[in-house]
Amino acid sequence: MDNESSSSTRSLAEEVTANRGEQLVSLAQSAWDILWLLSPDGRMQDAGHWSVFTGQMEGEAATFGWLTALHPDDRAPFEIWLGAALHQGVRDEIECRLQKAHAAHSLVRLQLFPQMAADSSSITSWLVCGIELSQVQQHRVFGAEHYRLAMESSGVGLWDWDLVRNQLTWSAECKALFGLTPSAQVSYPSFLHLLHPEDRDAVNQAVAQTLEQQTEFNMNFRTIRPQDGSVHWMTSRGRGLYDMEGKPLRFMGVIYDITDQKRVQEENEATLYQASQLIETLPDTFVHLDKDWTYTYVNNAVEKLTGKPREQILGRSIFDLYPESVQQDFAIQYRKAMETRQPVVFEAYYPPGQRWYETRVYPDNDGGISVYSNNITEQKQVEEALQATETSFRRLIESNLIGIVRMRLDGILLDANQAFLSFIGYTQDDIASGTLHWRAFTPPADVQTTLQAIEDLKQHGSYKPYEKTYLTRDGRLVTALIAGVMLDNRKDEYIAYVVDLTAQKELEQQKDAFIGVVSHELRTPLTAIKGNIQLVRRQLRSIIRSQQQLPDKVYKIIESSEARIERALHQIEMQNRLINDLLDVSRIAANKLELAPQLCDLKQLTISSVEDVRATAVMRTIDLRLPDQESVLVLADPDRIGQVISNYLTNAIKYSDPKEPVTVGIDLESNHVRVWVEDHGPGLNEEAKKHVWDRFYQAKGIHVRSGSGAGLGLGLHICHTLIKRHGGDLGVDSTPGQGSTFWFALPFEM
Repeated sequence: MDNESSSSTRSLAEEVTANRGEQLVSLAQSAWDILWLLSPDGRMQDAGHWSVFTGQMEGEAATFGWLTALHPDDRAPFEIWLGAALHQGVRDEIECRLQKAHAAHSLVRLQLFPQMAADSSSITSWLVCGIELSQVQQHRVFGAEHYRLAMESSGVGLWDWDLVRNQLTWSAECKALFGLTPSAQVSYPSFLHLLHPEDRDAVNQAVAQTLEQQTEFNMNFRTIRPQDGSVHWMTSRGRGLYDMEGKPLRFMGVIYDITDQKRVQEENEATLYQASQLIETLPDTFVHLDKDWTYTYVNNAVEKLTGKPREQILGRSIFDLYPESVQQDFAIQYRKAMETRQPVVFEAYYPPGQRWYETRVYPDNDGGISVYSNNITEQKQVEEALQATETSFRRLIESNLIGIVRMRLDGILLDANQAFLSFIGYTQDDIASGTLHWRAFTPPADVQTTLQAIEDLKQHGSYKPYEKTYLTRDGRLVTALIAGVMLDNRKDEYIAYVVDLTAQKELEQQKDAFIGVVSHELRTPLTAIKGNIQLVRRQLRSIIRSQQQLPDKVYKIIESSEARIERALHQIEMQNRLINDLLDVSRIAANKLELAPQLCDLKQLTISSVEDVRATAVMRTIDLRLPDQESVLVLADPDRIGQVISNYLTNAIKYSDPKEPVTVGIDLESNHVRVWVEDHGPGLNEEAKKHVWDRFYQAKGIHVRSGSGAGLGLGLHICHTLIKRHGGDLGVDSTPGQGSTFWFALPFEM
């Protein structure tokens, strides 16, 4: 036998046993004169008794050679019958003349049994059994039982309708296929009742047409089992027996359950439909070319790309439609796939559409090719942009304007430019050693901050810029602004950008020192001036008290002098406030601003702060909106919180119309208390609200409406620091032209 046949060492009994069991083999060998095994497409798979019966050698019978043993007049109708039986996948029988060893052709009755796979999903082989008709009588006694067992093993049901008596007979296997017991009575109406309603009329008409036209009955239909209502697909074939006048006497046939085959067929059809729908909806082009380079299929994307309906493309050669493509990369690669019969993947530029495509070419079994092309123009543009970005980034690294360092998450430095290495005092040799860790140049105070930044990298892919102190190799402390981001193509590496702030920090320290010195030098003479003026005021008041009668002129001079003294003292207080702001800023910069928190009544503190401001702004209306409860307890530094309230209130008075009231209020919320100051001044735009808490910031276009001139822009910066140091929050709600509400919130002390 050839390579397509089963191994000769494997007997027919073993092959059939894998499909139907040993019982069928032994029965078949004892019940039939000849038997052999065919593959699903009709090739000789195991010769069995073939050579003994026909005298044809195994080599002659291989593949389809066994057909030559048929009588020449019977071969054509036999092949038609065999093809139909194999296609339908059901048992069938035929009478024909077959060559016999050392004798003329003998008339035999052949029966074809399908052998199913273990899961009943497909036919693995066909068992062909035959009896010489001259010996039919001899086998009558034993043949019926053998035949019954064979039918049970193959799952084929038999039916016989005696039309003269109108008596329908079903084998037990046939009844089982319909879900009936062996003792169940059947009739033609009951048969129709067991059919699916949608198939009932079609089957009835097909039976009537078969008997009327004396044709073969061959039909697939659905049945509904009465026990559970399950639907099963059946295929049935039958023939009628007629008298001399053509009147039907009997109608008999076979039936076979093809539910599993139908399910597989439907699944395959659904898969093919889904695949075709997917191909049609793809934004990428898909075509099929046969071995003559003719289009046999194009999808919607091809129509859109070419501007031609598929009717103008199908059936035409690619080189007739697009002669310019002969020399293009596409045609070269297509020929390669066509000649080598191997898949080809390539990228090429398509000039007519000015697009780049990634194309995959797959040869098929019929000599043609399927071509899938994906538009990668945007990807190419991104690659070019990335290349340009990489070039720019490399130039940035090499320019050494800022420090750039590549590190692993475990802390080892992998690469750095000269700007960073010079900043910390290390060299490329240190990096090349593979042991330089960020802890080597990080002072202990900054280790925890660095670890937190690395955690942010792991969770978010980057960390926000922050100031970090570095310990250089020679022991100096330098400051830098650092930011980091994970590398997209590496899960454990990141890039850090380092900006040297050392010079800036030195300038800030010098400025803070200058502020501290100037503040101290200013406060000393102001204190002396204030003391002298207060002394003069006390002396004037003492003169008034000691003298009962003073000339009107002298009294007026003293009264005028007291007014001037009060104004001078007010100006001194303003100067002291500015000096105190400068000192607070200096303490904040040096991280030396201290708080003295204690349990205090925020309601009473607010009232006191408002009264202090009222004493210096007697002409202004200040409204209070306070909660009804007697006290509002918070843990805070009362002097510093009073300073914040006074600053809010002083600014509200300074920048609003003198005729408009200023309102101070307290709101009690679930877990915190909120203090707010509302004015009817010019309001702040979005840009001003972003920077209003910055040091030395003064909003443009905002002018003083009452009181003394503008300050240094330090008050709100100090307020921000004080509230944050208390663990609170603060902000401003403002709309240009509608005034502002500055607020802060502190947690309750229950």
